Amino acid sequence: MIFGKSATLDPDAFEALAAVGGDGAREIGEAAFVDALRLGDADAFDAMVNRYSADIYALLVRLTGDSEESADLTQETFLRALRSIADFGANQH
Repeated sequence: MIFGKSATLDPDAFEALAAVGGDGAREIGEAAFVDALRLGDADAFDAMVNRYSADIYALLVRLTGDSEESADLTQETFLRALRSIADFGANQH
């Protein structure tokens, strides 16, 4: 997947979701986020990396005890996530 095709996450839509609140709003927001990733939105990918990279790296440091290996594995984690995003949630209805 190349991040040439841009999908935008509409700020007004997210404000409306925030006003509703609850788990339903979160699920809708996450669905829009996953859709943006599927369409190759580079901003969505950056947001995913920014949101999860520190936690993933910290976990991997605890598991491996090696900061360089953990950095490599963190990068590999995001590459694998990107490659498999099309299948994410495919079995859910």
